[in-house]
Amino acid sequence: MPSDFLEKTLEAIIYENHKAIPGRGLKLKYTHIDRQFALPSGKKIDLLNWQIVDDVLYATIIELKKDQLSESALWQVLGYLDEFTCHSVGRFPDMQIDIMLIGDEFNQNIAQFLQVSAYVSVYTYKYSYDGILFQEIENSLDLMLKINRKIPKPMFEEETITKRLKFQSKLREEAQPLTV
Repeated sequence: MPSDFLEKTLEAIIYENHKAIPGRGLKLKYTHIDRQFALPSGKKIDLLNWQIVDDVLYATIIELKKDQLSESALWQVLGYLDEFTCHSVGRFPDMQIDIMLIGDEFNQNIAQFLQVSAYVSVYTYKYSYDGILFQEIENSLDLMLKINRKIPKPMFEEETITKRLKFQSKLREEAQPLTV
């Protein structure tokens, strides 16, 4: 990655190309995107992807890091989530707000948190001569493989992996959206 590649460069790439970026691996769910969204405290959300449907606010708070995602990025975006939610209560009869973290890699603490959270998605990115590519880290098995953590031997058995993936899929389907 070029040494002059900055977090604001990553933000500009996503914001200016938000309609085409899904073709590069980043799943933006909603029609609108705001850059440097100011919260009442003066803090700014890097990107806010949102849409209002039938008076319900759907939003994804996106936190970008040029380098590794760490627990400080997670705490930062959770603070944004809290303030954004508190500020939005009463303005909409219902809300569904998710978090997306994007960095070039992530540490083990982020991986452990994501194993228990259905409302946080993590993407890694690679920037090279042919542009930017994103990869979503989709489940805890992917996370464990990505961080080169030792996996217990029985997990490599095809039947066990299939059972785990089906179980994780079922949990995601049953997860209720956060409503306030």
